[in-house]
Amino acid sequence: MSWKGKIVCVDLDGTICEEVKKKSKKFEYAKRKIIPEAIEVLRWIRYKKFKIFIFTSRYKTDLKVTKNWLKKYKVPYDKLILKKLKYDYLIDDKCIGCLRGGIDWKKIKQTLKEKR
Repeated sequence: MSWKGKIVCVDLDGTICEEVKKKSKKFEYAKRKIIPEAIEVLRWIRYKKFKIFIFTSRYKTDLKVTKNWLKKYKVPYDKLILKKLKYDYLIDDKCIGCLRGGIDWKKIKQTLKEKR
């Protein structure tokens, strides 16, 4: 029998751990710091019996360092997905914390104009 609960997908870099803004050939994933609010909410999500899938655009060669980092910070998760579509912005009707009250296409257009 398959699991019938809810799944929460969460990006890793810039969402759970701090994003490195400076351009560097070396990503140093092991040295990144946790975002405290993220771990607090992820633990609450786990407590509420959601499954947690973490996705990232990191390479398969980064799997070990990524799993070690998640273990170090005791980040709860059920699945780690090292594959992500390449995009600059995400528009999705299931995005939590992005736009409240549904998709506001006018706000999206204005935001994208400002980001260009």
